[in-house]
Amino acid sequence: MGRWTNRVWCRGLRGEGVHRHRKAHFSSLPTNFMSQCRAICLALLLLPTVASGSEPSDRVEKKTLRTIEVVETDNPPLNPGVRKLVVANDIRDAYHRSLRSYLKGEHTLDLSSDPGAQFQIAAWVHGHIAHDSFNTALDEATTLEILQRATSGERFSCADFSNVLKDLLGAFGFVSRVVSLQSPNIAYGSLGSGHVANEFWSNTLDKWIFVDAQWGLYARHRGRPLNFYEIAKRRQAGKFGEVEFLPVSLGATSDPKKLKQKIREYRAFLKDYFGFLSTRYRYVEQTVNMVLPIEGRSLPLTFQGLGRNGQMLITDPAEHYFSLNHTSILLYYRDQPTSGHPLSGVDTKSSDDYLARMPQFAAQPDYTVVLYSNTPWMDRYEFSVDGGAWTALEDNTVTWTLHEGINRFAARAVNHAGIAGPKSALAIRYSFAR
Repeated sequence: MGRWTNRVWCRGLRGEGVHRHRKAHFSSLPTNFMSQCRAICLALLLLPTVASGSEPSDRVEKKTLRTIEVVETDNPPLNPGVRKLVVANDIRDAYHRSLRSYLKGEHTLDLSSDPGAQFQIAAWVHGHIAHDSFNTALDEATTLEILQRATSGERFSCADFSNVLKDLLGAFGFVSRVVSLQSPNIAYGSLGSGHVANEFWSNTLDKWIFVDAQWGLYARHRGRPLNFYEIAKRRQAGKFGEVEFLPVSLGATSDPKKLKQKIREYRAFLKDYFGFLSTRYRYVEQTVNMVLPIEGRSLPLTFQGLGRNGQMLITDPAEHYFSLNHTSILLYYRDQPTSGHPLSGVDTKSSDDYLARMPQFAAQPDYTVVLYSNTPWMDRYEFSVDGGAWTALEDNTVTWTLHEGINRFAARAVNHAGIAGPKSALAIRYSFAR
């Protein structure tokens, strides 16, 4: 700008009339005087631009700031509770393949339906095992062995129903846990002071759902399946009657009277088991019983008069009801300054100057996207940009450069059974500052 200003000044001196006058005048002057005039002109050309009232030579070229703004987000932080789950380390082994083959040999499953598929498997277990409170399979008995013995007419306890269901759900990629429902007097109560059922994780509903394979029923309120603690809270609020109990199999409605009677019996049966909710979890290097009091009081260290090892009291329901199969999306700026690295080459002297220069160095939406998940039996990540098809990743990173306007990014985790977890998503606007 300074040089441009000086050039204008020289062109003014060289205007047609002035130039001719100067040329004619210079030709008639002595040589020494001519040299002095040249020196003066050169000095005038080299005068600082400040003297002429011009702007500094490093004046910032005006740019318009573009901003990056999150306009929608469904990107939850990961819950570490998954580390506590007692689940198989791998569902690709021969044992889990045999479980899948065994069930598929007798039943057609729609694995894309959630929680429908889980209820289908629970219905299959309900229809293939008969109940006997006093016959519990030994701990060493596998699910396959129990199912084979059941075909010979042997009956099993509620604990066996639950263990079989947990294994079968896991074989198809659905996370489940066994839950022990205990009466308030479980410590020194008689036989039958406890009952065992299941809760499984639904990716579609993003929650734990209670199911009782022995009875072939699950609970619902206003169309939404419930976990056991939600059932208990409605009971405590005097709204237990609002909880619906429904069959896990649609075929069970063939005899409405019989089903209605069964549901009445189950509602009366369940009322005795709102003392404590206990689940076995991994804790440090042990497997322990984490016990949540509901209507019970102190932590029971005995079970129907017998000793109970590894009891741990918890008071927060969130210790039981943690989320699973989620994916977190983290954005990292590529090859540009961030808040953790001071700017270099930008000399600002005030806050106003910083704001004026911001378009020069403001962050550009060019990202490395890093994905993390709390999915058991994790196989791969998939992502989608602007609503496009899902694309599988070899690791947990992908680059993403935003275009002007609204940009959408979604990610999910898929386990070894091909079950995709809940979708996490971001919508970001990249546009001129408004």
